[in-house]
Amino acid sequence: MFLINRGGAGVTLDETFLLFLRYFVSGMAALGVHLSVLVFLVEGFATEKTLASTAGLVVSLPVNYLLQHFYVFRAKRWIVTGFSKYLVLTFVTASLNALLMWLMTARTPIPYPVAQIMVTGVIFVANFFGNRAFTFGGGGCALKQAEQ
Repeated sequence: MFLINRGGAGVTLDETFLLFLRYFVSGMAALGVHLSVLVFLVEGFATEKTLASTAGLVVSLPVNYLLQHFYVFRAKRWIVTGFSKYLVLTFVTASLNALLMWLMTARTPIPYPVAQIMVTGVIFVANFFGNRAFTFGGGGCALKQAEQ
């Protein structure tokens, strides 16, 4: 358990919640990059939406990984080792991203940016637990407990 000081009153939070909160913040930054590339390619170059979404995901990969490595999980292992594991997990979720984006943009009237946000929401939680267990080693992060 962790103690966060909030205006003189302590609030106790579970380690998983703190990790998830950090993961959410880093994920929103990566999603911003992903959506920017998606919209830029679709609107600026008339790129097909699923291809533009995949390109956005690829561009956002290093941003997301570095935030997860240093900010979320505070990994101790060599950055390249973790990145190779991250790429394996990301390949699986990128395939799911492409499939779901194709289904949503080809089969529904949902605008593609909204579809991308929805697809991201679907794979977000699975990615958190996959990265925690597989990429960054069983959740052995270096969050520091508050001194009591």
